[in-house]
Amino acid sequence: MSEDEEQESCFELPALQTNQSESASDVVVNDELGVGQSHEVKRVLSKFTDVLTDVPGKTDVLKCDIKLTTDKPIKAKPYPVPLSMRDSLQEEVRKMIDMGVIEPSNSPYSSPVVLVPKPDGTKRFCVDYRKLNKVTTYEAEPMQTMTEIFSELSNDKYFSRIDLTKGYWQVEMTQSAKEKTAFVTPDGLWQFKTMPFGLVGAPAVFTRLMRTILRDVPNVVNYLDDILFIPRHGMSM
Repeated sequence: MSEDEEQESCFELPALQTNQSESASDVVVNDELGVGQSHEVKRVLSKFTDVLTDVPGKTDVLKCDIKLTTDKPIKAKPYPVPLSMRDSLQEEVRKMIDMGVIEPSNSPYSSPVVLVPKPDGTKRFCVDYRKLNKVTTYEAEPMQTMTEIFSELSNDKYFSRIDLTKGYWQVEMTQSAKEKTAFVTPDGLWQFKTMPFGLVGAPAVFTRLMRTILRDVPNVVNYLDDILFIPRHGMSM
C-alpha cells in the first residue's frame, strides 16, 4: 500500500446519532478522482461531520417573527384526514417532535393540515397558512430572481452546490410567534418551535439570514437554501 493509499484509509466517520438517517458516511466519492483528490475529499468529510447530517441545526443569527394586522386569532376549520393517512400523519408529527421542531400547544390560533402526494408515492406534510398569511405583514426583503442568478453564472463552467437540510427548520420562532403557527391534527393541537414552510414571510426571513451569513464570502450566490460556490481566478473547488 502506498503512502497516499494508507493516508486515504485512515479517516473514520462517526456512527449515526439519534434521529439521524444520513451522515458524512453516506457521501459517495467519485471513483474517477485520483488517490490524492479522494484523500482530500475524505479529509474534509471527516473534519465537518457535525454539519453533514440530515438533522437540522439551529442558527443564532436571527429568529422568525410574525406580525399581524389584527389582534383577532385566526382559526381555520381542520380538513378531514382519511383513516388510511392517519398513520402517516402521526409518524410525521412524531418525527417533528423528536427533532424539536414542534411542541404541544394551547394556542387560540389554528391552521389545517394537508398531506400532499409526492412523486415517490409518499406524502408531504403541509400546513395551510393561507388565512394567517392574509393578515400577515409582509417583509420587503429583496430576493434575487433565478434569471439574475443564471446571468451571474453565465461565464462560469464549474460550481459546487450545497443544499441545507430542512433549512427553514434551522430558524427558531420568536416566543410570541409560536402560537400563531399552531395547527390541528386528529391527535391534538401543535405549534412550531422553528420556522415552518408555508408562512408568507418565511422566504424573506431565510433570505435575510443567508445574506447575513454569506455577506463576506467571495464567489458565492444562493437562492434560499441552495448555495453555489463558484471557483474563479485559480481558486480550487
